[in-house]
Amino acid sequence: MPTENYQNSYKYRCSLSLIGFLVRKIRGEGMISNFRILLSLIVVLTIGTVIYYPYLTREGNYKSLYKKAVELIDIKEYDAALALLNKSIVLNPQYGDAYISKASILVLIDRNDESIALLKQVIAQNPNLIEAYVMLTSIYSLQGKWDEMNLYANLTLQYDPNNLYAYFYKAMYLEIDGQYKYALSLLDEALNRNHHNINSKSFYQTYSFIAIMNKSFDKAERALKRLLRLDHKDIKAYYKLATIEQSIHNNENKAKYYLNVGRKLDKNFPTHQDLINNIY
Repeated sequence: MPTENYQNSYKYRCSLSLIGFLVRKIRGEGMISNFRILLSLIVVLTIGTVIYYPYLTREGNYKSLYKKAVELIDIKEYDAALALLNKSIVLNPQYGDAYISKASILVLIDRNDESIALLKQVIAQNPNLIEAYVMLTSIYSLQGKWDEMNLYANLTLQYDPNNLYAYFYKAMYLEIDGQYKYALSLLDEALNRNHHNINSKSFYQTYSFIAIMNKSFDKAERALKRLLRLDHKDIKAYYKLATIEQSIHNNENKAKYYLNVGRKLDKNFPTHQDLINNIY
């Protein structure tokens, strides 16, 4: 399809009007007139193709360049991917996906400040691009700039009230400040807003830690079990569950069960006696 700007252009509207007129004439005229009009229609279509082709190839090019860049990112050919993304952006300065991918590469190659500057430029052009806010939140968390992280997490929620990442980073902000109760309530809200359909190991790892710190052990257990459904080889989850069973529920059998599973995955996994020594 033509780009939106071309669809709204005078040339494009005139071309459609002229083609429509000729088609209507063909329906209403005799054979000789039809032949003449058909020739005229061919000429119009040829001229229209010449006018329209640059727009078609432009749209195809910037998207194909982006797709090739993504393939290069997967194999860690970052310099080549950056070059293609830059070309894609030149062809379509409004193509948000290309900016986000470019910003991601800049983070991967330790050019965080450039990535931040690029993302802020994108937001100035397109304030509704949620991915840019989320990515800024993530970069500031990597840099340990907690206030900036919290700021962009809040901005993300203004545009997307259900955004899981924003809740995650806001909870992290509260956790760092020792506000475990409020951090846990935020993560509970994220679960409710996403209908408890969250498949993120990082989410449940963070949730279980905050729940334990808040002494909400039942919630911690549920989070750890959900984590193990996502990754049954997470040995830290088995150890935390064993600790809860032994120290909170005084259930030695269940504690030993989790420890035995952990030892099958890692021969250096703590024994029950190790757990007892650590708890008491």
